Amino acid sequence: MRKITRAAMIVFALATCVGTGLLATLWFSWDPLLPFAIWLARMGWFDVTLLVLLAITALGVVAMLVAAVATPGRGSQLSLEQEGGRVAITKEAISSTATRTIEGHRGMTCKSTRVDIRGRRNPRIRIRAKVDPSSNVGLTSLGTAMQREVAESVGALAGYPVENVDITFTSTSDASTAARADHAAPRPARMTTLTTA
Repeated sequence: MRKITRAAMIVFALATCVGTGLLATLWFSWDPLLPFAIWLARMGWFDVTLLVLLAITALGVVAMLVAAVATPGRGSQLSLEQEGGRVAITKEAISSTATRTIEGHRGMTCKSTRVDIRGRRNPRIRIRAKVDPSSNVGLTSLGTAMQREVAESVGALAGYPVENVDITFTSTSDASTAARADHAAPRPARMTTLTTA
């Protein structure tokens, strides 16, 4: 989520909570809050503040409705309309292609993949993969190579370019973890006992 969107959501939430609380205080006027409600109603700035809060709330609701209607849904498959019919490629097919590409690297185990497909006319494909490497050597360059290869293989399969490939390296295998721990642990000095006759 971008900073502007996050800030707008915070302002919208605060305006909604404060505006609803003020309206509830005035409308219901519970006995403990009655003096406070009377004091608020007499303040000159109260009406303007309440209108501003309600306007922010209304704008936020309209913006969310527009975003919900205009945002393309996430499809469960790619559909290619052709003269002879329709060709569909499921998320599972895309996921297995990405998994095979990643595990084509020696020692790599793909723990999970997630595929998002947005849009119908010009689909945008996003792939997230969690990979368990056999070692922690050169993961940055290896991840870059995997991103490129997954994008190429899935693009060739689907016929559409892959917009984004996220590779997350998770905990390495037990053997390599033990080896790294053994290498990192300080080794005690050898004690030699000299016995004289």
